[in-house]
Amino acid sequence: MFPVSWILLSSLVSIGAAQPRETRNGREMEMPSFGRPTLPPDFGPANPSRKRSPAPVPVPRPVKSPEPTVIPVTRLTPPVIVSAQSHVVDEFLFLRSAFSKADSAILESLFAQAAALLEVARQSERADEIQLFMIEIRRKQKRPVDAVIEALKLLYEYPGSKWAFNAKRIIQEITAKRFKRSREKITAITEGPRIGMSRPQRLGAMLQNLASFSDPNFYSMITAEFRDFFKRYPGYTDRDSLSFLLAGLHTRNGSPRPAVFLYERILALSEKKDLKASAQNAVGDLYAGALDDPERAVGAYQALADGFPEFEEAQVAYGKWARLLDKELKQPMLAVEILEKAVQLYPETDAAHNALSESGRILAFRLKNRELAVLTLERLAEMFPGPRAVAGLRRIANLHARARDYAKQARTLVRLRRRYPGDAYSAEALWTAARLYDKKLRDETAARRVYQDLVESYPENHFSKKARRRLESLE
Repeated sequence: MFPVSWILLSSLVSIGAAQPRETRNGREMEMPSFGRPTLPPDFGPANPSRKRSPAPVPVPRPVKSPEPTVIPVTRLTPPVIVSAQSHVVDEFLFLRSAFSKADSAILESLFAQAAALLEVARQSERADEIQLFMIEIRRKQKRPVDAVIEALKLLYEYPGSKWAFNAKRIIQEITAKRFKRSREKITAITEGPRIGMSRPQRLGAMLQNLASFSDPNFYSMITAEFRDFFKRYPGYTDRDSLSFLLAGLHTRNGSPRPAVFLYERILALSEKKDLKASAQNAVGDLYAGALDDPERAVGAYQALADGFPEFEEAQVAYGKWARLLDKELKQPMLAVEILEKAVQLYPETDAAHNALSESGRILAFRLKNRELAVLTLERLAEMFPGPRAVAGLRRIANLHARARDYAKQARTLVRLRRRYPGDAYSAEALWTAARLYDKKLRDETAARRVYQDLVESYPENHFSKKARRRLESLE
């Protein structure tokens, strides 16, 4: 065996012998190829006598289309669909069965399950029967108010139900035993409007009737029905009117704070200006009364007068505003100014009459200014001829009497008779004036003249008979 180094050397020698030789200075030199890089054949200056062949154009290979993949189709068995109606029936039958053997401990749970079932089955054929079932649960629980409300809901929500007769019979039985005073009102609600109305409208009509119901036993249940309705129909078009009625229900049942909240919601969100005026007036009344906050009441009435001057509530607000200023806040002069503003804004209206009347009272008894009080009442008599003027003139005569100014008192009474001879008080006015001239002023001539007028003008009046006797004694 030859050594490995010898074999490698022999290989190198054989390779060098096969390479071309080169001459330098007339001598040949061996240039092993592994010691010198070789150049490509076309390197160097172009040879004009030699033409380069063009590069071959690659020919594209044909592309084979892939074989289509066949996906095996698995035939699926269609699912068994259980109808919603079938589910409602099964659930209802289960609840019925449980009710037949239930004790009082699980009745409330049964009612909650029935209510939940009704929520998802309101459009089903069994909806009215589920409602009747809920009435039966309430009766078994001995909750008559709840049973009556549930029965009314059946009548209004399902007006064509075959169970309507049962609902009416249950209401009659309960009211005959438990609510005799309210029976007539509840019976009227059962006959309320339902034909030609949508379901929200029917239930809204039911709530309107219930809101005017004054029996305190029904208060909490009715308010709960309002809450459920607002939750069920948040976009109800007449929500503001229902909120106003609910606020009134709170007020009548001694809950002013919830009422104020609802009124303020109307003021903030409603677009009905007449309803907002009524709500603002109600807020003022609550602060003036149940909540006993006269300053806030004054603010509410002022907001009403300034914000809703075209409504009757604003006219009335001036009188309430002034009364609080006078009696509660001890500012009678400011009250007179407020009343004068009402007279200027609403002349010849009830608001102006009431303002003049109240202003006369404050001036006479609070500010002790008889002259201004008389002038105010004279304005009243001029602005409102007739019975109101007679009342004003009588008040003027009484003010003069309190001041012991009998001459002015007598002249006022004679003027009253001349302006309103047909009034029922005119004969008495002449008798009083004649007695003042006769007894207080010692003016016999004036007394005779007034006595004579009374006898001639009212011969059948009992004051005329007295005047005739007095005339005879004066002769």
